[in-house]
Amino acid sequence: MAAKDLDTVRVVLNLPRPMKRRLDLAAERRGVSVKALIKVWVGDKLDRIPDLD
Repeated sequence: MAAKDLDTVRVVLNLPRPMKRRLDLAAERRGVSVKALIKVWVGDKLDRIPDLD
């Protein structure tokens, strides 16, 4: 799938404070933003769904 075929979807996550802190720490360890960390995580999960190929 070419990049121009992708749609952008915006979501709002209302995370509990402890989970937000864990995401902040994980992103800081990796040197990325929380947004980038979540994008990679969602992408990895979607890649595991066989029907989406």
